[in-house]
Amino acid sequence: MPKCLKMKKILAHCILCSRRQNCPVCKQVIAVSCLHAKDCTANDCKVPFCAHLRNRLAAFRSQRQFEKTQSIEDGPPIDEQIKCLICLSEKPEKPLGCVDCKQLIGCGRCVARWFFTNFMADISAIATEPLAEGRRNCPLCRSKWDTRKKLAPYQVLKEKKDEEKV
Repeated sequence: MPKCLKMKKILAHCILCSRRQNCPVCKQVIAVSCLHAKDCTANDCKVPFCAHLRNRLAAFRSQRQFEKTQSIEDGPPIDEQIKCLICLSEKPEKPLGCVDCKQLIGCGRCVARWFFTNFMADISAIATEPLAEGRRNCPLCRSKWDTRKKLAPYQVLKEKKDEEKV
């Protein structure tokens, strides 16, 4: 089989594959494409996923550069920086945070809705894939949540965080 035909079949597999992150073939294609995209400057590059990956890399670099230029000392006090990460409300109602990373996640109502949506997605995944594992992770630190007990009022978490600094 000619190499280009084989490559076309591999790329077709990657586009149609439902396992993506868990598929060894897809992982290798993505890794090679990422390596290429880091250095590619061609506007009309024919390498699959190159343009998409270059855009994502540029956004990541831009975000990282922005974070480097910002410092907590220059910004408003921490109490004024609190913002719901889900509805983007400036003053979250009954704010909840992750017990592991002690960061604000959002309003109590928004977090409950998000938690329920994830629960329904888990049920849907279990119904379609018998081996699917429920995924409940903190959206910020990605620590695994087995129960809702990994959430706490943000004010309590903030006080614990301040105590740990001392």
